[in-house]
Amino acid sequence: METKKGMTTMEKLHWGLEAYKALRKPLFRLISDMLNAIKIKNLKADLTFGLPDPADTGMLCGLIHALLGTVYSRCRSCSFAVCPVFMESLLDFRGNAEIRIKIYSLIFPFIKFIFNGKTLSFTYSIVKEKLRGSSKINS
Repeated sequence: METKKGMTTMEKLHWGLEAYKALRKPLFRLISDMLNAIKIKNLKADLTFGLPDPADTGMLCGLIHALLGTVYSRCRSCSFAVCPVFMESLLDFRGNAEIRIKIYSLIFPFIKFIFNGKTLSFTYSIVKEKLRGSSKINS
């Protein structure tokens, strides 16, 4: 009787790709619903940073400002100060936040995710494959 210690890299890659294909939309929906359940009351942050390459510092600054645009759309009482330093490598962050999460508003998105047809179908395929694999080992 041969025992199997774990999955090979190809099996992990296969199941990872299958999980991505099957659960991409339900998982993004779950994340979106959870973010909607989080209410940002107040957020203040000061960020001073610099990277060894000034071009990288500029690109990171642009990315941070793009991300802050989405945060500003969700929180009107937020304030950020982003100060890029192009002459030296450093990171200094100071922040203060007040958020509200209602636990009951997180339960329904999880239930929707768990009982989603794609999630159930993928879970069934994993269980079926594992049972098929264990019956081959016992034979």
